[in-house]
Amino acid sequence: GINAEYGEFHRVNFSCFSRPGKVSIMTTKDSGVMNIKKKVANLKIELDEANDRANNAEAILWEKEVTIDKHENDLKAAHQKLSLTEYELDKAESSVSELTTRAEPAEKEAEESQRSMKVFEESLK
Repeated sequence: GINAEYGEFHRVNFSCFSRPGKVSIMTTKDSGVMNIKKKVANLKIELDEANDRANNAEAILWEKEVTIDKHENDLKAAHQKLSLTEYELDKAESSVSELTTRAEPAEKEAEESQRSMKVFEESLK
């Protein structure tokens, strides 16, 4: 029939719009276009919301990357301080070892002097 030949295109849909005092007659095609426009508008809103969420997530990620960089720098500084402290400890241990080595003969001489003093003191009695 004629409807099959022209399809839904020519069917008439009586719709009222918010124009005061006017009634608009709209075809099914016009109604479909309006539905598509509504869907496009809704998709634009969803896209804007998705972009906002992505921007928020990106800002949070950036803040976390800054925090990670700060912690990495703090860790690097701590490692450098530890290395310096270990170096200073090694130097101190070497100095103590050297002083101990030098002190041993002096300690023996001091002990001998003390024994000599005791012997001398006892000889005076």
